[in-house]
Amino acid sequence: MNINRKLKELAKVIVKKGVVLAEGEILVIQASVEAAYFSRIVAETAFEEGASEVYTEWFDDEMDKLRYKNESIESLTKTYPWSGRTLLEYAKKGCCFVKINTPDPDVFSEISASIISENFKAKRKIDEETNSMKMNGTCKWTSLAIPSKKWAEKVSPELDENEAFEKLWDMFFDICRIDETNSVENWDIHTQNLTGKANYLTAKKLIKLYFKNDIGTDLVVELAKNHLWVGGTLPSKSGISFVPNIPTEEVATAPYKTGADGVLVSTKPLCHNGQLIDKFKLVFKNGKVVDFEAEVGYEHLKHIIETDENSCYLGEVALVPFDSPISNKNILFYNTLFDENASCHFALGRGYPVVIKNNSIMTDEEIAETGLNISSLIHVDFMVGSKDLDVIGYDENNNAIQIFKNGNWAF
Repeated sequence: MNINRKLKELAKVIVKKGVVLAEGEILVIQASVEAAYFSRIVAETAFEEGASEVYTEWFDDEMDKLRYKNESIESLTKTYPWSGRTLLEYAKKGCCFVKINTPDPDVFSEISASIISENFKAKRKIDEETNSMKMNGTCKWTSLAIPSKKWAEKVSPELDENEAFEKLWDMFFDICRIDETNSVENWDIHTQNLTGKANYLTAKKLIKLYFKNDIGTDLVVELAKNHLWVGGTLPSKSGISFVPNIPTEEVATAPYKTGADGVLVSTKPLCHNGQLIDKFKLVFKNGKVVDFEAEVGYEHLKHIIETDENSCYLGEVALVPFDSPISNKNILFYNTLFDENASCHFALGRGYPVVIKNNSIMTDEEIAETGLNISSLIHVDFMVGSKDLDVIGYDENNNAIQIFKNGNWAF
């Protein structure tokens, strides 16, 4: 494997298909310090495509862990007038954002859930306006996680460090459709296939979905008015569709905020902010989580649900077949970006306005009237897909349409 050539191909996919960088546009890279070497390749590729400027902002989980262990909660939640101003000014210019993480699934395992939660809320409030501009399509953006040795050891504990690291890179390139020559073309084909599924579902004008499997998921979820289904890409206000996540296998839309009733049971662990939540169940009534349980990470789950007044409502429903590239690896990645693309999933918290028809000419109040959960600090995906999951859609005439049968597409 020529890893340098494949890294260049990955950078091309990020720049050309991820954010679809146009000549003269600005690129903002938010990257883990461990991803510095790859961030430079992305920047080089961006300049080759005509970027007028590349700005880089670094983050470091190990430094955050030191802060969590040594600073007071007052210090960890303190914000300043200039906090987040740089990113916001770039967002207002319509720049493109790329976020590159190098995960360590256990990095914050010894930190109190309450400390993580309060710091997270403070950070999200700082970047709330910038994040809103991403979610409403003002800015094109993409996120990815590239292998780290600690992540590799978590995924393949039976191997030594170097073998695990090499194996994770091999799987990463395969899952992300990266080869040495045709990666951008691979993504053209892939996103076209996903868009075909999305267009089919949009045309059906469904008003609700019914999810059921044998482990306890039994949920009816209404869909937002005038919703659109999206497959692999999101539309920007400029009319250019971009790929927000690499990898991606999902076809998704927006639930009606108060329209979920029943039970969702997790099928994969959720690693959120460096902490693990596993074997959990959520009970919904009129869209709201009214009860929940978790065998692992109960307090972490509680803090997610109670982040703000709308974090207990759903913001996304996404369909991913059980027979799909990541799922077929039969490996738990302990990273939501990968695990959510191996499984049907929902998200707690804020939804994406871009999946509402004509959203670009609507006010926030008008978008909220469609039923979209538009106001929350969080968007946290969790996995519910299984090999026996059935999903049935219902249109406005109450006609039933089989969408998933035994975990896979029924059409």
